[in-house]
Amino acid sequence: MARGARTVVLLVLVLVTAALSPHGASAEAGSRDPGPARVCPAPEPGRFSCLALVRTRPAGKGRAVRAAADDTPIGYGPADLQNAYQLPSATAGTGRTVAVVDAYDNPDAADDLSAYRAQYGLPPCTESTGCFTKVDRRGGDDLPVSDDEWAMEIALDLDMVPAGCPNCRILLVEADSNTVEDLGAAVNTAVARGAGYVSNSYGGDEDSGELAYDTAYFDHPGVVVTAAAGDGDYGTEYPAASPRLPARLLPVRPPRRPQRRDLGRERVLRHGNRVRLLLHRGRGIRRTHRPGLTGGRLRVLRCGGR
Repeated sequence: MARGARTVVLLVLVLVTAALSPHGASAEAGSRDPGPARVCPAPEPGRFSCLALVRTRPAGKGRAVRAAADDTPIGYGPADLQNAYQLPSATAGTGRTVAVVDAYDNPDAADDLSAYRAQYGLPPCTESTGCFTKVDRRGGDDLPVSDDEWAMEIALDLDMVPAGCPNCRILLVEADSNTVEDLGAAVNTAVARGAGYVSNSYGGDEDSGELAYDTAYFDHPGVVVTAAAGDGDYGTEYPAASPRLPARLLPVRPPRRPQRRDLGRERVLRHGNRVRLLLHRGRGIRRTHRPGLTGGRLRVLRCGGR
């Protein structure tokens, strides 16, 4: 694979598996913005939760304001993201398939994707041309029931693929439910259908079955399988904690080189006004949050126990 093509698709997975919350949105003067909220509730044992965020309306407003159809969306568009991460998006990605794995059905997935691409002048990617494909966890058309919360995650994930790689084909695999087994089976289906890159924007509590899950669902040599690690101190989650795959988190602003300062066994990473402490424990890295030091959030890369 050409280096440029591989780079753009890997960065696409970073975009997809990180729940991006645009900082371009701001409240009107004199109002307060309560900030983003999680779309999906915390998961029950043995289940995963989507990791998307939604910006709520500013506090004190009596009603939400609907944008006009011709309004330019607030936040980062494809050109901003491609520029920020120096993606060769105009020339790379042709012939590559990025799979998005999520739970339940978004019946409007194709229309949502088309609307996003049209808004930003990206080339069409439709089911009729074979560019976009949606299947169930078995690879067929027996789609699961719809779910409004997971539908938002699906729409976000699909939009982020062309934001970084407008030339890539997209495969959406919808699991029957948000259980480990159903979502894991959907990952296997994505790989079996030829995806070279698989995005998983969900997570749940770790448990004693992880080693078995790793072997059954996330061991795909030659295929890049990524998992989101949350957006805003969600804590350690699986499958992001799996040593079989990289867990990725993005800075929500265009990246600058972090400043590093060693404090014995602790390392402080500074990213503008954002600070994160990494506490080294043997070979692994355990992320910690120390009150009083953080003025925001810094997304860091964690690759299992490596």
